[in-house]
Amino acid sequence: MDNEGRNIISAQPFVQTHQVKSVFGLGGGFAISKTFLTLLFFCNERVGRAKARQFLPLISTVKAVTANAVAHKKFFS
Repeated sequence: MDNEGRNIISAQPFVQTHQVKSVFGLGGGFAISKTFLTLLFFCNERVGRAKARQFLPLISTVKAVTANAVAHKKFFS
């Protein structure tokens, strides 16, 4: 829920089934194309902002590993 008590994740059955307590995401664009990558994390424990920030370097790693596939438009290969 946000600060106003609204559900941020609309799939509440998923949230309840998996006891999701925190959700955070990372994103970044590829310089070689108009493709944008998003990683979403659903955690069954509370993850504060400081801890979530420790995951920021991961987006660069995933982009580096997938750059060749993006360049060849093989997103689901």
